[in-house]
Amino acid sequence: MNCNQFVSTTLGNIAQITMGQSPKGSSLNKIGEGVPFIQGNRTFGFLYPTIDTYTSSPVKNANRGDILFSVRAPVGDINIAQEDLCIGRGICAIKSKTDENGFLFYLLKNNVKRLISQANGTVFTSVNRNDLESLEVVIPSSLDYRMRISNILSTIDRKIELNKQLNDYLAELGDILFLQALKKNRKEIKYRKIDSFCQVRGGKRLPKNSQLTSKPNAHPYIRVRDLNDATVLILTPEMLYVDNDIQMSISRYIVNTGDLIISVVGTIGLTSYIGKTLDGANLTENCNKLTSFEGDIASWVYFYFLSSLGLEAIRLETVGAVQIKLPLKNLKSIEVPFIPTYEMKKIVPVLNKIIKVIQENLIESLALTKLRDALLPKIMSGDIDIQNINIT
Repeated sequence: MNCNQFVSTTLGNIAQITMGQSPKGSSLNKIGEGVPFIQGNRTFGFLYPTIDTYTSSPVKNANRGDILFSVRAPVGDINIAQEDLCIGRGICAIKSKTDENGFLFYLLKNNVKRLISQANGTVFTSVNRNDLESLEVVIPSSLDYRMRISNILSTIDRKIELNKQLNDYLAELGDILFLQALKKNRKEIKYRKIDSFCQVRGGKRLPKNSQLTSKPNAHPYIRVRDLNDATVLILTPEMLYVDNDIQMSISRYIVNTGDLIISVVGTIGLTSYIGKTLDGANLTENCNKLTSFEGDIASWVYFYFLSSLGLEAIRLETVGAVQIKLPLKNLKSIEVPFIPTYEMKKIVPVLNKIIKVIQENLIESLALTKLRDALLPKIMSGDIDIQNINIT
């Protein structure tokens, strides 16, 4: 597409912006009374937010399909409304004036860094209506071309979202299969302490005055925040690293593919299976690892800790009032239920397959995300001509 087929305009010329306003606190509830309410980006997902709060007295609303844009720290997180909802002060709703919300979604993604650089505020970085409406953007003049951009990028995002949904279903399926196996064999269950069938080791605090770096190298460092919602933990762009000197001093505290790690300080009980892209990664002192399992039982133990039974066992072993923690000796003493060997041989391969597929989906989604992020600025600028690409 030639440069003269692009036009400069402002966001306010092509979009309608509704700033959020929080309803009265007394109208908020968790029981589904009224309309869905989102205060900020707390429940934002990959494309769509999760609804956990409702209001009986909505003030400012977003419609289904509107773009939800975070206007307070962190500025620039973007989601799409899947239904009509009430929006609070932390976000705004942006709607295309020409019914092109799909294209507008990617236009905002492509310009969000530039918008953030213009953000104002001292305590909380924020943007207001004027910041948004005055944002200068360059768009293709052809409606057909704008639709092609939206179709190409949304096809990639739909696949990423589908992988996420599939992984959620697979994790739930694993939990159901685990609990059903226990119920079926409840008269033959035998309990074993964790340290009787695997080794339990702690992570390592960074040496004094050491700093993590965002520059990728061969030594990723796993933090508790990296475990959030991670059934299988893989290397992601958000992870940080240690340099070679630090690595040498903490090299005994690494994890390997197939290990399980459990958070033991702060947010306790987050459990992840170490994927192949984190083999040899360093582990924070706020997590313990389960390694060197006796036989092929890691997936069984993982789904135990994912279940309500495992979470309750962890809760009972936590100590402390101001800062709760799960001591190493307490974790070792947790008793895990095992069913007869012949039954284990039936279910463990299924649980292994679930974890394998989850890992493959995560790796594919990461590759697709990198592809989309690389394509976005080039397609938006016309560096890549998509005129003859047919995606419907």
